[in-house]
Amino acid sequence: MLTEKQRAFCEHYVASLNATDAARRAGYRKPSEQGYENLRKPQIQKHIDEVLGALSAERVATAQEVLEYLTSVARGEEAEEVVSVTDAGVARCERRVATRDRIRAAELLGRRHALFTDRSLVEARVDPTGLLDEIARQIG
Repeated sequence: MLTEKQRAFCEHYVASLNATDAARRAGYRKPSEQGYENLRKPQIQKHIDEVLGALSAERVATAQEVLEYLTSVARGEEAEEVVSVTDAGVARCERRVATRDRIRAAELLGRRHALFTDRSLVEARVDPTGLLDEIARQIG
């Protein structure tokens, strides 16, 4: 179980990756010593790993999210912002994703689902003893 100060240290450490700074912000009197000591404590290291793991999970797209995004691009459901500079100033507008981008998204989805590979089902029965006998006969 972590104290409130240790939890604060963990949160600040994750933000800065600097043990001395994290200890100072958490309110330790000797930040450089306490920061170093805190990083050596298994329960604190475990909590830091959990916090980093949660942050990583929030920031990194899952495979499902990527597939859903590619599908929406391929279907033309996504739009992109276009900025143009004119004499009157800056104009912004949205337009559908270009055809080449939709084709690329469809290609990536097709590769993911192996739509473009030729597959052949091959069945073979191998008799291991017969195979060894054949090899031995050919060798000697």
